[in-house]
Amino acid sequence: MTQIITSLVYIPRGENKIYAYPPLPQDSPYMFDILSTLAFPDTESNPCYFVVPSNSPVQRMFGISMIYPSHCLVLLTNSLYFNPLSQLLKAYYPLFSHPSPQLLTSIYTSMNNSPLKPEPIIPPEILFSSIIKLMKLLLLPFKTVVYSSKPSDSSLSILFLMCSIPGVFVKPNGESNEALGFPLQLDTTNHPIIPHFPGSLIDKIIGTEGYIIGTSNPIFSELTKDWDVVINLDTNKVSCQKEIQGVIADTREDKLLILRMKEAYQRKNIISIIQMIEWYYQGLLNTITPFAKKISIVSWNEIASTPASEYGMEFLKEWLAAPSFQEWKEHVVVDKALKFNIKHPGKTINTSFGVYTSETIAAYITGDWMIKSAVKVDNLYKGLESYWKKEGDTTQTNEVEEQPIIINEKAC
Repeated sequence: MTQIITSLVYIPRGENKIYAYPPLPQDSPYMFDILSTLAFPDTESNPCYFVVPSNSPVQRMFGISMIYPSHCLVLLTNSLYFNPLSQLLKAYYPLFSHPSPQLLTSIYTSMNNSPLKPEPIIPPEILFSSIIKLMKLLLLPFKTVVYSSKPSDSSLSILFLMCSIPGVFVKPNGESNEALGFPLQLDTTNHPIIPHFPGSLIDKIIGTEGYIIGTSNPIFSELTKDWDVVINLDTNKVSCQKEIQGVIADTREDKLLILRMKEAYQRKNIISIIQMIEWYYQGLLNTITPFAKKISIVSWNEIASTPASEYGMEFLKEWLAAPSFQEWKEHVVVDKALKFNIKHPGKTINTSFGVYTSETIAAYITGDWMIKSAVKVDNLYKGLESYWKKEGDTTQTNEVEEQPIIINEKAC
């Protein structure tokens, strides 16, 4: 575990100093001077997960903190093994109630000798009610807040998505990723994504085009004119400005994908969910690829008649004007990308996840997880029945206004 745990840090509450073993380098690009701000969340809840900011493009460094009344203990790592590392930190939590430099050294040594089983990030279950909306918002220049009174819920929700998208925290693998133009530039200076955002750092996002922040500060729990979208994980409520409602609305295919994700979560198949998220973005990029280089002369009707419309036409209109799309289209290799038959993973077709049928959906909606969620099975089944009927009607088209796409390109 020597290469997994970078350092163990002790931070006294209310003091402008930290103690670390091994010592933190003075000339590091990481902004270790704000660790004391990041490590203490706005609410007293353990654990807390965050990304250590840096002054230059370097490998991401993550922090996991455990809070005591008078101090906190922080584990710094470059790995994504948040679940086993947080469990390890919890195991040593009682030993550090009365800290000392000698104890810090011995705990670090003992941690490095502990066995570690790699596991994926496990997000809170409540995330899946709004997961597709958040996946769309990652691409859009809106001011988005993910709130929970438990900082671990809001931060893990964002970290889970970012670690599931090739090229954000994990380098893309395979020809298809390269052909589709990964990595997507999602976390930028003008659109920062901050999994754990203490309220004291509010000046860091002033003046940006947009952002996605995870927070436990109650002032962010309700929608105001200062931000565009608030995803409140405590109340399972998504609030947004009126003009954004249609942009992030779930399509039929989105809703079916959410069902699939929830079912996989109940089976503790997190790897399958990660694959679905990756395919969601790959499907979006693949279906829009034919128009990437000629987007200014294409009509909306032309796009509406393709699988790209399954992501939502209002979303597409917003995304095609966003900096994330403008940057991506310069790198996509159109000829290679078109070789891959990748579409929306919520579509009722053969995919690497299997085949969706009315029988499998019926099995999902009668499961314990759906009953516990108090979903009205009768209404849902009628909606699904209507969906199958529409899917069988090959004469149906997505009629939208026939006009060229006019895009006000925003500088990144």
